[in-house]
Amino acid sequence: MQLDREIIVRAALQVLDRIGLDRLSLRRLGEALSVKAPALYWHFKNKRELIETMADTILRDEFPDEPGAPGGDDWKDWVKRRFRRLRAAMLSHREGARVVAGASFGSAPTLARFVDETLSGLVRFGLPVLLARDIEKTCVSFTFGHVIEEQAGPEDLPGAIPWLSKHYPAIASAVAALATSARGKDEDFEIGLDLVLGIRPDSRAEGQGNP
Repeated sequence: MQLDREIIVRAALQVLDRIGLDRLSLRRLGEALSVKAPALYWHFKNKRELIETMADTILRDEFPDEPGAPGGDDWKDWVKRRFRRLRAAMLSHREGARVVAGASFGSAPTLARFVDETLSGLVRFGLPVLLARDIEKTCVSFTFGHVIEEQAGPEDLPGAIPWLSKHYPAIASAVAALATSARGKDEDFEIGLDLVLGIRPDSRAEGQGNP
């Protein structure tokens, strides 16, 4: 098989999905491709370069040709659509958020393009550039953190309610309320993004009334 960077990266994503980021190595990738690890060094100088290229591929699959902000749209709705897609891209692979969150603009140009088009779109909507930067940065940080936690594995907080009630009653109350709600992971993300963007989630107040 004639190796190129695309073939190697696609194989690396398959290995990632199978064994996770911490166990991914050029040796294991070589085994998956039936080649010796030194053959991979012709294409990637180290694991860090490989991972950053994987990050770009994860994003490129979701954002192959992202347009700028459409005219007449609400800027908050537009931002929410973009960050839903960013989340979807990272959820498409095991520990995808850890892979993408560690990437640099130089090695992951699709990430740079996503940020640049978010900023330019917000400015086109009439927001000052510094405010656009603050919105973009906060939404990126929230989305990365949220998906990293999503992909970290389930934590049996409902099962720990008796212990939490004794030591941390406010946490126990919040966990119990969430456990009895019909809220799923998608809605949890949407509510968090609404709060980041200053949108009052009154329709999701779950009977608590308006503040």
